[in-house]
Amino acid sequence: MIDPVPTGPVETRPRGVLDDMQQLQQLRDVLDRAGVRLGAHDRRIAEWVSGWEWSTVATLASWVQRAADSPAPPAEPSTERADAIRAVLDSYLDQVDPEDVDTDALAEQIARHLNPP
Repeated sequence: MIDPVPTGPVETRPRGVLDDMQQLQQLRDVLDRAGVRLGAHDRRIAEWVSGWEWSTVATLASWVQRAADSPAPPAEPSTERADAIRAVLDSYLDQVDPEDVDTDALAEQIARHLNPP
């Protein structure tokens, strides 16, 4: 019996023994699910790694799997985009009395603009 590819932080060495082809298939499955496209060199390295002991292959596969399952961090707005937003806001604020600005509504409109459905 082997331990499956861990889905969380690896605290103890994954146990088990698989032959190289089975380990290669496990690694390919994780890479495929993660959306990793492999080139010729990538495939050679995957074959080489699959010859290592299961605890190493399972841990490496776990890193790929967990990275793929993690939500991407929010992208930092580029300076160019921030400058464009600032220009739109300045233009808007030049046309209204600051006392009449509904900042909550304005924030919602900006958020919708930055994160369209």
